Parts: sequence; structure tokens; C-alpha cells
Amino acid sequence: MDITVLKRCTSNSLIILIGQVVYSGTCSGTKTTVNISRLPAATYFVKVNSIYTQRIVKE
Repeated sequence: MDITVLKRCTSNSLIILIGQVVYSGTCSGTKTTVNISRLPAATYFVKVNSIYTQRIVKE
């Protein structure tokens, strides 16, 4: 999955509905890639630079 942000990205994370962080990483520039193929089906929230940006449902 590619995440594109309008401002410079310094950190990103994926969080499940109950608030548990399942991925955390660093990034630079305005684009980063997060591989979610090994994660179970669930609803995830993408957090970039400490701001929630998108909800993703993996089936």
C-alpha cells in the first residue's frame, strides 16, 4: 500500500480499531510504502506525522 501525503512525512503507523499499533515506521519525502499483505483482515487507521489520515478495511 502506498501512502501519499501533502506535507513532508517523518513517521507513519497502522492502528487497529481498538487502538493497538500493528506497524510503526519512519519515512521521508511525501510518499511511503507499507506492506499490509501479512496483516489479518481488519479495519486499520493510517497515522502520518501523529495525525490520523485514512481508514482502511482489509478483507
